[in-house]
Amino acid sequence: MWGFALFVVVTISALVYSDAKSRGSSSPVLWALGVFFLTIIFLPLYIICRPTGIKQKSYLCPTCGKFHSQPQNYCPHCGAKLFDIQEHRE
Repeated sequence: MWGFALFVVVTISALVYSDAKSRGSSSPVLWALGVFFLTIIFLPLYIICRPTGIKQKSYLCPTCGKFHSQPQNYCPHCGAKLFDIQEHRE
């Protein structure tokens, strides 16, 4: 019985850590530890307070300064040739 409860809490903590990290949270480890030790408090708190979107890679055009979502040879905004694509996290 206790083994199953521990398994569930560890699994939920791992999922919270993974979700917080993918959403760009500044402290995914603290969220996971909070859920592990005080699941009844921290799990609802995390669900309410978590960031809304998953962070995706974006690329910066050095000519026009606009971001685009996929690595390309030419900027979709200004048409400039992109030799060295600069990766940027939103």
